[in-house]
Amino acid sequence: MNVEQPFFLGPYTVLPQEDAILINTKNKQSIQPKVTEVLCYLVLHYPRVVSRAELIEHVWGNNELVGEKALTNTIWQIRQCFKYPNNEICVIETIRKRGYKLLVKPQAVNVEQAPSLSSKNDKSNAIPWLTTLFLITIIIGLLSFYLAPKKAANATVTQITKDPGSELFVSPSPDGKKVIYIWANNAGRHLYLKELAAPQVPPIQLTITNASYSRAVWSLDQQYIYFLSTTASKCFVIKFELISKKETKLATCPVTTGVKYIAMSSDGRTLAFNSKVTGDIEDGIYFLNLNNNQAKPERFSCQDNCAYRERDIAFSPNGEYVAVARRASNTSENIFIVNLKTKAAQQVTFKHNDIEGMTWHKSNDLLVFGSQKADKHSGFILNLKTLKQTPLNISGFGFPSFSADGSLFYQKRRETYYIAGYDLSTSVGTSIYPVIESEFSNKYPTYSEVSQELAYLSNESGYYEVWLSDIYGSNRRQLTNLKKNAKYPLWSNNGKKLVFASAISKSENEIYVYNSVTKKSIA
Repeated sequence: MNVEQPFFLGPYTVLPQEDAILINTKNKQSIQPKVTEVLCYLVLHYPRVVSRAELIEHVWGNNELVGEKALTNTIWQIRQCFKYPNNEICVIETIRKRGYKLLVKPQAVNVEQAPSLSSKNDKSNAIPWLTTLFLITIIIGLLSFYLAPKKAANATVTQITKDPGSELFVSPSPDGKKVIYIWANNAGRHLYLKELAAPQVPPIQLTITNASYSRAVWSLDQQYIYFLSTTASKCFVIKFELISKKETKLATCPVTTGVKYIAMSSDGRTLAFNSKVTGDIEDGIYFLNLNNNQAKPERFSCQDNCAYRERDIAFSPNGEYVAVARRASNTSENIFIVNLKTKAAQQVTFKHNDIEGMTWHKSNDLLVFGSQKADKHSGFILNLKTLKQTPLNISGFGFPSFSADGSLFYQKRRETYYIAGYDLSTSVGTSIYPVIESEFSNKYPTYSEVSQELAYLSNESGYYEVWLSDIYGSNRRQLTNLKKNAKYPLWSNNGKKLVFASAISKSENEIYVYNSVTKKSIA
């Protein structure tokens, strides 16, 4: 049996590729990868009894120190997955001194006849602490986006970079044959150039200083790239010649503004970037005429009494418009289309929290952008004629960029936080084992011995709300429903009250106190 494909266990459907289980093809729960691995191994060897040593060797690489307790915990989690009300089944039997046996005969699923496997009712029973992995530069054939946006998820996806470390902010050359990106590894954080036609050839390091770099943009003749270079005290807009590696400083930029943004106009004459000159209250977007060596940056963004801050920008292919990301507060950032002649602006996205890059398709009618909310990174296609927004259904999507041939490159980010435990009660040290783990991010655990409750933050609802469980991660319940992000839960010294915060403005937080005795919260 092919355990990489979906299979039935009684009324449950296991989706190995998604690390998920469906109950009666409707209710979907996520499971941690180790649960999938152990379960699939038992399915593969059904109905044989599989020893603990064999499972540890297969799943944990024969690491007994890690595997012994982790296996016990994983078997427990598997059993919990098959206890849905009115559908509970005993799926694994422990055979004393021998191992484990799968009790339910697995049956393969014909995926083509099971459209319900794409159920979106994800509700996790578990999870996470601190694993962060960045990957970038994945190319997608854009034709499927343009002709059939609803089927964008079926486009061909090719991973371009697979090196260790974080690979960020991809920028394809106009002809689509090369990419430049930031690679953060043990050697530092630098800009690299990669030839797409020669994937076996290592990328070429372009920068050598210890500065922090922004995403790069290309000149139309592909002889130069432009980027922002920041140190602890200085920030410059740099023109970089690819052959000689000569750097020319074109302008200054602010040091303390977080992510640096830069864009090139479709005719290659105008460079747009974040800056903040003397007298500016807020940083904003500036334009620099590249055809005039004496030109000074001119402010494009609002200057005084602005209700927003403009960060990112993208030029339309026809040169008539720009898309700008306007941040109105810590929890609101949306895209506006601005006519470069009249400066008239139209809001085209709504209810987004954090825009993570945007790029125009050559048709002028489509805008692809990334959006982040409570550590969930998503991509969208926006039809600028109808303002219809179509999800890309690509997890971790961010900072997209089109090449002139219509190929879309983007940065893929996988980030999960899970809560783990370490048993200090024994004389022999045990391994760290997961307490709460799933596709959702859970963090900042704090435990009360008095109430015997573990409090933590989870983004399962779409925001980082406060959740409670027992010390084993069971009996989970959502404590708050603020519909905004909570922060830093902490039990009091007597273990009876839980304190946490939530932002009410850019500079102010609201403090909440939860009483475990009365089960009430006050702000």
